[in-house]
Amino acid sequence: MIDADIALLVARLLLAVMFAVSALDKFRLDPVEMGQISSLHLPAPAALERLTGVFEMVGASALIFGVYARIAAVALALFVVFVSLIFVQFWSFKVLLMHESWCITFSSAASQRLGGCSMSP
Repeated sequence: MIDADIALLVARLLLAVMFAVSALDKFRLDPVEMGQISSLHLPAPAALERLTGVFEMVGASALIFGVYARIAAVALALFVVFVSLIFVQFWSFKVLLMHESWCITFSSAASQRLGGCSMSP
């Protein structure tokens, strides 16, 4: 039982660190993220970015301290799904662009040893 508790604690802490780092990034008001928010014609991009940072920080704090941790985990999961659907829009990617991106990402020496990457899918 102690091993399972430690594993859950470590998982909660790692997840919390991910959201805390993301929250700190939101407070910087990154121009790229501001442009994404503006491109969706949402009102007050700076305020929305900061509000997102506050939400992520509160969720991360709840996970770290174990206060309403399950509720925070569900809220953060729903937040990730919502943001992924609104901002990423993976269904609009073209196959060639995805393949090209993969080739660029994995064009290290290891992939070259395996024969490189042709630009045709």
